[in-house]
Amino acid sequence: MKKMLVTMVLSMMALTMFAAELTSFVPGDTQGLLYLDVNRLINLQQVKDMRSKNKDFNSKWIDFEKSLQPLGLQVKDMPSEALIFFRMDKSQFGIIAKSRINEAKLVSLLKTSKMPNGKKAVYTTKNVKGRKVYFIETNEDLTNPKGKKENVAVTFLKPDIVLITEKPQVSAILSGMGKGPSARLTSAVKQIRRPALAWMVCEQNPPQPVKNQQGQPVVANPMETIKSIGISLDLTGKAQKDLALNADIECVDAQAAASLSMQLSGLMMMFVPQGFAGDPQLGSEVAKSIKLRPEKNNVKIDVKVPELLLNKVQKYVEQRQQKAAIPMQPVQPGAATAQAPAKTK
Repeated sequence: MKKMLVTMVLSMMALTMFAAELTSFVPGDTQGLLYLDVNRLINLQQVKDMRSKNKDFNSKWIDFEKSLQPLGLQVKDMPSEALIFFRMDKSQFGIIAKSRINEAKLVSLLKTSKMPNGKKAVYTTKNVKGRKVYFIETNEDLTNPKGKKENVAVTFLKPDIVLITEKPQVSAILSGMGKGPSARLTSAVKQIRRPALAWMVCEQNPPQPVKNQQGQPVVANPMETIKSIGISLDLTGKAQKDLALNADIECVDAQAAASLSMQLSGLMMMFVPQGFAGDPQLGSEVAKSIKLRPEKNNVKIDVKVPELLLNKVQKYVEQRQQKAAIPMQPVQPGAATAQAPAKTK
């Protein structure tokens, strides 16, 4: 028992340290982060179950595996962790990943492998801000529609940590590294529940308070008082089949947090029954699994959905989708509508 406890504690510490290591490379002007425990995600029993039960999902998984083959890669070569960073205006987007492929392996792959389109990889290298950057030509960039030829920029920040972004952004991103995310974003990251399969944090600057003609402050929309949001998602329980979602929303002050909490509670009371109109009892169970409360300047949301309830929700959604997919019977060509016989004199 002690050995198991020590293992669990060390695992949680390792997850926290890895995420912190990736976060340390984030540019200072980043507004949002999305973290994925890729290794755990692709090895989930639920993923294996979906592959065996869902033909469409399994087909897409096989297509993904095939897309890696020309590159000389397999699913097991995917990064073990990935941290996506971005700005809301789309002026910044990149991925910092814990890579299983070192720089020598990358060069070998670029020289010998083919791109998913079957053509040989075309790439150049250049020193940018003291780092060797590989610009790989592709017809699919990271944020824009397909068909636009762009260069994906790849550089190693450490032997096992890689940055992936776009050519126009790489210089600015490398210049901003080393500063770390803002204090507000860093604080939001610290509030994330761990371990987590995935988590996301983002920040915004609330608008300045507005005053009326009498100089009195106008009550703001609670949504406009949000300073940062942190959300974590995990699968818990012995079989890791219970869903746990936690959210921490920071507002400008305690009053704003209380107002936002009331607004979110009202929205939940309105939309949950609507979403489960076909099964009110199930809707009631779902509503009970959601806990929401104000706490100082924050709004805390805790959602715990056990496996049994999760299965009920999944079955309900599938049934609704099946009903929506049933086509209406078309009227046969030439079919005449019934008419009353004509009156004779």
